[in-house]
Amino acid sequence: MTPERRAILDELGDEDVFFFEPQGMDAAIVGVSCDQPKRKVCVVYDYEKLVTYFRDQGMSREDAEEWLSFNTLATWWGEKTPIVIKRVTVKRAEPWRIRNKTLQTAKPS
Repeated sequence: MTPERRAILDELGDEDVFFFEPQGMDAAIVGVSCDQPKRKVCVVYDYEKLVTYFRDQGMSREDAEEWLSFNTLATWWGEKTPIVIKRVTVKRAEPWRIRNKTLQTAKPS
């Protein structure tokens, strides 16, 4: 059992948890979801880390994404089906730029 699986099972008290196979995909686990009214707590994976796992196995990026699309993202095992997230980079203004802009537009009193 991988350390990631053991940590998840320890956190959730060994209840029924679904993991993707093969176990090497566990390196892409980023945590567990929160319990929701229509969905139970489940394992959460990072999409780019999954792609990296298959790239490390010798697949091209295109083949890795196709494999994930067909064998992972298209699966539904019920309310405990793992979630795969894609991270989004949000560009935020640097605080000094916000302050500087505020100073430039302030009217003299």
